[in-house]
Amino acid sequence: MLMLLSGCDDGSLAPVQGTALPVPGTETSVQISDQRSEIQSTGTALPIQANTMAARFTGVAPATTGNTSFTSSPAIEYQLGNLVAQAGTNNRILITPVRGWVRYPLASTRLTKAATRFPVIVFLHGQHDWSKQSYQGYDYLAKDLAAQGYVVISIDANAINRSIHRGNSGDTSSRSRAQLVLGTLDRLREIDKRGGPGMLDQLKGKLDFTRIGIMGHSRGGQGIANALKYNLTRVGVEKNDLKTALLANPDIFQVSYPKLSNAVTKAESSLAIINEEKFDSAVNEYNIYYAASAESTPPYHFKAAFLLAPTDFSNNLGLVNVPLATLLPSCDGDVINLDGSLTYDRNRFSFASDTSPRYQILVRGANHNFYNTIWTRDDYPSSNLLMLRSAYANLSP
Repeated sequence: MLMLLSGCDDGSLAPVQGTALPVPGTETSVQISDQRSEIQSTGTALPIQANTMAARFTGVAPATTGNTSFTSSPAIEYQLGNLVAQAGTNNRILITPVRGWVRYPLASTRLTKAATRFPVIVFLHGQHDWSKQSYQGYDYLAKDLAAQGYVVISIDANAINRSIHRGNSGDTSSRSRAQLVLGTLDRLREIDKRGGPGMLDQLKGKLDFTRIGIMGHSRGGQGIANALKYNLTRVGVEKNDLKTALLANPDIFQVSYPKLSNAVTKAESSLAIINEEKFDSAVNEYNIYYAASAESTPPYHFKAAFLLAPTDFSNNLGLVNVPLATLLPSCDGDVINLDGSLTYDRNRFSFASDTSPRYQILVRGANHNFYNTIWTRDDYPSSNLLMLRSAYANLSP
């Protein structure tokens, strides 16, 4: 039975409030076996003679889809409230739903498998057409990873994308994307402690926050880079920041949060004021919470970060103490200057105490879009390529 709740957290031990619904057609059949052998490789590894450090490049990787340890849950569409975030380019306030899809290991396919907690992987999509559900385009990866014992969250960032086109909170810095990633992890940390709505309640006590991997595609890659930076120095948002934005322009909240906008009234002096009762009621009804600061929230333990064809409008520096890989599609027709190579170059060297590896991967013949199954247009046409750059690849910091 699914439990559907709404409202805001009250700091009690009650489950995190929101909704969680299985997505029809994404179920996986459960096949229990008594297979006790380790996961087999896809072939015989090449012999390593001298340099054992090169083994990771000369060995054959284990099969990622065969002989799996778990059965994946169906994709679960979650909505865990609305986060007040802040654009880094102009400090304007925006509100983004905390929603997306999650898959997790549902049942062990090995009778001897007894994992208690599962590592967490977060996906973040990029800009593109905000009318399309871009976060659903990585479900083919999420399904395989869940079968290998990972909890996989794919975040919907379309509210941030849409704000750019409306001109009220454009964020080429992607600070708000980093706040959304960290804010989603904050909700998951509460679910791990207190439980959550519907099928997410099964994640209580099951999430391993010492093993978190994050992946961002396109502008989501820049958001992931920012999440690494802001993890230790988080920029928070407070109630007064939302009130200030609301007083300055209540109309920008009218479409998605009309009751919040209607909390602003005109006084006799013609100055706008906020009706506190209406404001608090709207915050509660929309389950609004605020991006946390470094002082109020402990950092996360990121074990790996993967930037897939990322943008880098902010010349990111300081990506330290986390293993980092940047993938560059050689036929990227969107981020045609291969921004990710600059991100890699700026962060390839660090302090002597930072031993985390950095990798840059060039994939011959790959384009920008096709890693996401929702982005079906080939971004690398045979002619007139420069005319078909997307708007965000031309934006300056």
